[in-house]
Amino acid sequence: MAVVLSDRGTVDGSAFWPEGPQDYWSGIGSTLEKEMARYTAVVHLGAPKISSRRDRNSQVGESSGPAMLDRRAEGVWDLHPNWSSVSSRTDFQAKVMAALEIIRTELPECCHSDLPHEGESVVEEAPS
Repeated sequence: MAVVLSDRGTVDGSAFWPEGPQDYWSGIGSTLEKEMARYTAVVHLGAPKISSRRDRNSQVGESSGPAMLDRRAEGVWDLHPNWSSVSSRTDFQAKVMAALEIIRTELPECCHSDLPHEGESVVEEAPS
């Protein structure tokens, strides 16, 4: 068994291709169905909320930028029959743990001990 973690896949391109998805799939010589079949499971990690430097509590970028791009990609990937989403969290450690719990359900029991469990740190602090 192989586990592949990727920040992007071929499917993403169809959400952003200027001439539309049909032109995209024709251009790369594949189909959405063929590309989706390559993945047993898809875990979408929602883009972080972006705040301005002046006010870290005010949300910007919801209708453009990363949030909009995230929604476009999500709109294609959520067609996968085994798609899950982990929304943005203020605590990155919590977001990683939520994703790992979804991944754990896809792995055979023998591999569960190799993944961190609740309460274990998965994010290393940068040296100061």
